[in-house]
Order: sequence, then structure tokens, then C-alpha cells
Amino acid sequence: MTVTMKEMPNIISALKKRKPAPLSKDSDRPLSPKEAVMQLAPLLLKKREEGFSSAELVDFLAEHGIAVKTHNLARYLREHTSSIAKPQVKPEPIAPPLKAEGHKAPLPLNDPHQS
Repeated sequence: MTVTMKEMPNIISALKKRKPAPLSKDSDRPLSPKEAVMQLAPLLLKKREEGFSSAELVDFLAEHGIAVKTHNLARYLREHTSSIAKPQVKPEPIAPPLKAEGHKAPLPLNDPHQS
């Protein structure tokens, strides 16, 4: 299909009036095993601290329709722990070079290699 410049105003107008399709409820969407584990991660970690083995947790998850292997469960729980354990630290801004009074250009930095 070829579009001409003459048709562009109609296309633009139709696009501006167009509403997005209604989104399905997020609660109706099936979760991947990783998404399910990440939702349950705080409780799974607590149960592990109480003495449950990874194999027992995997069996419990399987009973409830969440198929995950032991090594993947461990990896997902590590990802969850590392995502909450590291606060984002912003680097401090570097101050601009000082200006000498009466001068508009910044003072040059003394470089011992340029003597």
C-alpha cells in the first residue's frame, strides 16, 4: 500500500483519536516460574532460614503448580537478595575548577609533567 502526502492529515487525525485496547487485568496473566518465585522470595527465604531445604521448597512449589529446579530456585533467590541488598549510591559531583578574581577563564591545574 502506498500512502501519499494528501492522505497524511487523515491518518494523523485518526491516530490522535485512537484509544488503546483495554489491557487485561494483570492478575489474570500467567506468571513464569521465575516471576512466581520472585513474588514468593521473601517468604521462601524466611522458610529457608527456618530450616527448609531447597529441595523441600522446590517440592512445595511443584505441588502448587510452580515448576522450578533447585539450582534455578537458588539463582532466583540470589537475584532477589542482591536486588534489595544494594542501595543505589549516587556519586558526588565534582566541583568545577576555581576562577581567579577578575579572570573569566578557570585557573589551570598544576601538572608536574608540564614543566
